[in-house]
Amino acid sequence: MDGLFDDSPLLWAVLAADFVDVLLKKRLTALFEACPADHLQRVRSDNGFRGKLNAYLGSERIDASRYPYAYLVTAAQFPGSRFNPATFWFLHSPDMVLQAIILEMNNVFGERHPYLVARESQKEEEEEEEEEEEEEHIHNMAQNDPGLQCAQIKTTWRKMFHISPFNSRRGSYSILAKDPLGPGMQGFRELDISITLSSSKDQPKLFANLLSEGKAIDPGRISILGKVGFVLSWFGSVLAILPRSMMQSTILFFKHNLHFWYRPEPFKESIGRSANWIEKNLEQVFREYSKYLVQRSTAPVTILYTPGGVADASEQTFISPSMCGPGDSTCEIEIKVLTPIFYSRFVHYAHDSEAIFCEVAESSHQKPQTSTNGHSPSVKGNDIRGFRISSMDYFVLEQGDEELKNEYLRSVIRLFVADRIAMSDGAHRKSGCLMGGGIAHYADDPGLRMIPH
Repeated sequence: MDGLFDDSPLLWAVLAADFVDVLLKKRLTALFEACPADHLQRVRSDNGFRGKLNAYLGSERIDASRYPYAYLVTAAQFPGSRFNPATFWFLHSPDMVLQAIILEMNNVFGERHPYLVARESQKEEEEEEEEEEEEEHIHNMAQNDPGLQCAQIKTTWRKMFHISPFNSRRGSYSILAKDPLGPGMQGFRELDISITLSSSKDQPKLFANLLSEGKAIDPGRISILGKVGFVLSWFGSVLAILPRSMMQSTILFFKHNLHFWYRPEPFKESIGRSANWIEKNLEQVFREYSKYLVQRSTAPVTILYTPGGVADASEQTFISPSMCGPGDSTCEIEIKVLTPIFYSRFVHYAHDSEAIFCEVAESSHQKPQTSTNGHSPSVKGNDIRGFRISSMDYFVLEQGDEELKNEYLRSVIRLFVADRIAMSDGAHRKSGCLMGGGIAHYADDPGLRMIPH
């Protein structure tokens, strides 16, 4: 599926009833571990995997108590290799029946998108069983197993995330997955997952099967020598992932002449890439600057700010000191940054309002124009506004925090020098900002959408 399962180094399962770290002994966690920070939202969680799962379900307006049991199938981390193309969360009801799956996808740009797919109705499943045969690996299971239908999920959903440059973001996925724990969560049996990628015209384009080979290995029951041998057995596959992916991409592009799709900015439902050190510094300044503006406001204003791409930064609410009268209403604004490049773009503007509305209104669907297909306009506009430093620049200069000043100065200088060397601001063409509370809502499409609060 868009090359998702090519040489996945290791698929590891964790029982998520209490989500304790039982993968390996502490002496080997540096070589072989699963980290909650690499899954779902980029926020800190004090409760590990269970906390991340509960937070995600809450964001989808789902009561986490509906799924008290979860089974995580993911790729273990290895030093220098953190790419995890696909993760499966098998969610079980209090009766230990498989009810839903979270298919979490990652691309090479560091972006992430979780698909929450639930079981289709029993009636639809029965009709489909009469019309078509099951997949061979499902069909070969014991026919007299009364829990078969409760131990698998078959459904279809719309594609919303860019994975491969050789496939567009349009189309749909279909999945047929068997519960790895079997009916009643009796214990790990096997992995048996089939996924089909279809085009926007419902034509199948790609099939992917994820099957387990051999019996499961419990790392707590094998010796140190056995663990080392096990890691070395797939070490070569880890190193070969990137070279083989590049080789196959070259073949697809030059030999098969497939269309190349430019990467679009992720939808608001997706999780943007992690911020680099420049964007982290600018995010801290942008946060303090937003807080400063709200505290200076003479009008009753409340801003809910959600950062983008910074795992250590959490949501924060800024409230102006103005007191509301009996008949007054508070202006509530929600600012959600979809991608951390917004911070790099924000410092290019001299006016805050211009920065916000230009970034919100800009379309990120269109491919950036190059010098070969661009045409110089016959009429050129001139900016009649006088030169001045931006309000955020002035705010930083007035601060007594020398460390904040130095980090901001170093980040901005490096950013502008890089733009000057590249002779373009193409690196900052696309960003994302979602605003609510009656101002604007940006969902990777042109124009503005008003949201009543």
